[in-house]
Amino acid sequence: MSQSLFVNLFRSSLLTCLLAPSLSGCNPLYVVEAAYHQGRILLKRQPVDEVLDTHSLNPAESHALSLVPQARSYAEQRGLTVGKAFTSFSPLENDNLVWVVMGCKPDSFTLKQWWFPIVGTVPYKGFFSKSDALAASERLNDDGFETFVRGAAAFSTLGWFDDPVLTPLLKNPPSVVVNTILHELVHRTVWFPNYTAFNESLANFIGHAETGPFFSNQEPRNESLVADSNLRLRQEITISSLSEELYDLLTIIYKSPATREEKLAKKREAFTAAARKARHLGIDFPLFERANNAEFMQFFIYVRHLELFDALYRGEQGDLPRFIARIEAFHDIIERDQIEESNIFDSFEQFVRMTVSEQPS
Repeated sequence: MSQSLFVNLFRSSLLTCLLAPSLSGCNPLYVVEAAYHQGRILLKRQPVDEVLDTHSLNPAESHALSLVPQARSYAEQRGLTVGKAFTSFSPLENDNLVWVVMGCKPDSFTLKQWWFPIVGTVPYKGFFSKSDALAASERLNDDGFETFVRGAAAFSTLGWFDDPVLTPLLKNPPSVVVNTILHELVHRTVWFPNYTAFNESLANFIGHAETGPFFSNQEPRNESLVADSNLRLRQEITISSLSEELYDLLTIIYKSPATREEKLAKKREAFTAAARKARHLGIDFPLFERANNAEFMQFFIYVRHLELFDALYRGEQGDLPRFIARIEAFHDIIERDQIEESNIFDSFEQFVRMTVSEQPS
């Protein structure tokens, strides 16, 4: 996943920010602040077509914004729930709407969790000022967590509000703009409460898998963008596989009877080996070199078992509505069987194998 794309996709749901009670109860001041920031965004909204007509943006931003209604139209044709999302533009003075904090134990994959209405349990929380996010990060450090703080400029309210396009998105390459819009619209279409990694990996896969076809359907067809989008998809699946291997190895290390110091040393070796393997495959991925569990896990939730989504997508011949129908059928299964989040990808693997085996050869 490219740096610019990941920055856009790692965000806190604005609905979460509005409701925002933690396990210890709702913080009224936090809700008031959330409402204030939401109000500022809503008051600044302008219809996308009017913004394009006024020529108030620079040429690169204007071109990026012009891709949004095209991506919306394409997504609707492909069966995603579009509604009125991204039909308006709201300028931001800063590059980040919120600052997102994530915490993970340095010698295990024990994540700090927050619970919110509608979205369920998520392993991150958004703050409206960097200083507040850093203060929260320091508190987590004091509690023995490794932490990672990242700014975020894109969000999804899961269809509860009409999400606007924000300024920072327009500073990205065309493929990232389209990918981000598709990703967010997936969240409006399908959402499994309490299954964060599945939701984000599903949206990440569809965003990557459908960006190439989007550019293929444009007139005139831009072969460079098509090829680049298809390459990014294959690289994303490769990074997903490397990340799964690293996660499995680190899990063995963390569950071993070794001392804490020995575990941390082996952890650094495992991350270094993963970075070396990625470079051998032609992928420069500095995240592996930093050996931070919190940073790794906030990325990992977006790339869980992408090869399974790819197998199901290919089994449906790239027919996105049929693919979505399969995902919804799987949702019915996990609700019926009350599958725990830790077991969802094992269940999904069985589901994909059974589904693909039923396809005519």
